[in-house]
Amino acid sequence: MEGISIVSTELLSNLISKIEMLGSQVQELSAGVKQTKLEPYMTVQDLMDYTHFSRDWVTDHKHEIGCRNVCGKLMFKRKDVDSFMDKTYYKVGNEIEEDRAYTRRAKRK
Repeated sequence: MEGISIVSTELLSNLISKIEMLGSQVQELSAGVKQTKLEPYMTVQDLMDYTHFSRDWVTDHKHEIGCRNVCGKLMFKRKDVDSFMDKTYYKVGNEIEEDRAYTRRAKRK
């Protein structure tokens, strides 16, 4: 499209304000993503936020996931959490097979 468009000063100011606000939000989100990638270790709270599991579930399964007690705090490696989630993940259709295999592994331990 070529030509000249007339836009009211109020509309232009509102658009500029919204663009600046979006820029701030993008910066905040990108800072959060960078921080997540840089932190290979997770606390119980981090793990709860990451998986949406309860504190009880996390403490009950801490040895299955793998953890270390550092200065009285449980610490989990992000790669161990991802690995645990991947090995207990199953697709519809295989759910019975995978669920049985997981149950058998859990009983052996």
